[in-house]
Amino acid sequence: MGNLLKFSGIFMACLIFFSGCNNQRERQIDWSAPTITIRNETELRQLASIVNNGQRHFRGQTIVLANDIDIDRGRNWDSIGYLGSSGFFQKYNPDMCFQGTFDGNGKTIRGNSGDWLFGCSMCREATESDWGVVKNLNTVGIQIASLYTNCFR
Repeated sequence: MGNLLKFSGIFMACLIFFSGCNNQRERQIDWSAPTITIRNETELRQLASIVNNGQRHFRGQTIVLANDIDIDRGRNWDSIGYLGSSGFFQKYNPDMCFQGTFDGNGKTIRGNSGDWLFGCSMCREATESDWGVVKNLNTVGIQIASLYTNCFR
C-alpha cells in the first residue's frame, strides 16, 4: 500500500509538472490572419522582426494587445518599422514600415525612455493609405513613434 501511495504521488507530481510545461510552450501565430493578438514581449518582438525584415507590413490587418507588456530593459528594443539611415536623415522604406492597425486595447507597454515603439521613419513621403494606425495604447517610458515619423493617423 505504501508503494502504491508513493507511486500515485510521483505520478500526480509528474502530471502537474508536465501539464505546466505545456502552458509555457511558444504559441504559433498566424501572421496572415486579419486580426492578430499579441500576448507578451516575445510576440511583440516577433512582430518587430517580421516588419523590419520586410516579410510583412500588415496593411489591412489589426494587431490587438491582450495584456500589458513590460519590455525587458536589459535587452535592446528594435522599433517596429525599420529605421534605415542615410546620414542624419532617416529613409522611408514601405516594405519595412508597419502599415496596419495597432490596437492597444487600453493596455500599456512599458519600456526604456528614448526608445520608440514604432520607427517607420519619414512616412510623410508615403501616401496616406500606407500609414499605420495606432489607437487605444498607453505607454510608459517608451515613445509611440520616432521624432521624424509622420506615419500614424
